[in-house]
Amino acid sequence: MTKKVSGRVKLTIPAGQAAPSVNKISAIVGQKKISPKPFCDQFNAITANMKHIAPGTQITTHVICYVDGTFSIHPNNSPSIATLIKQQINISKGAQKAGYDTIGVLTIENIKKIIELKGLDIRSTNQLAIAKTICGSARSLGLSYPKESELKEVFSVC
Repeated sequence: MTKKVSGRVKLTIPAGQAAPSVNKISAIVGQKKISPKPFCDQFNAITANMKHIAPGTQITTHVICYVDGTFSIHPNNSPSIATLIKQQINISKGAQKAGYDTIGVLTIENIKKIIELKGLDIRSTNQLAIAKTICGSARSLGLSYPKESELKEVFSVC
């Protein structure tokens, strides 16, 4: 017998470091009649088993809330593309005026590494399309990135 869903929540939480005070978790899950402490304990246990993700890395997590007060947690297998780009370039945040300011350079090698890390969550097998998506995120962060012609030389179209 399936449980009746009362709602869904999408959160971005640091892996292994969830606490009721972090990112207003208690306010968000409390609205869905979920106790924050058990939620945080379960999230931390799940992300502790994800050896490929460093503790503290922001993970997008989908929570399904049921009428009886139970819940299920579904974290993504990898961080967002923007988080991976910031880790590769060693920056903490993007440019104040993306498009006007350039705060770093995203290289082909960085893109290859991000595709490798993000591979678990990306549904496409077209590496060129994935590389273009990564470049779009880099543009939003205020980074310079390789031109499309350079990407076509390196990445294959499946």
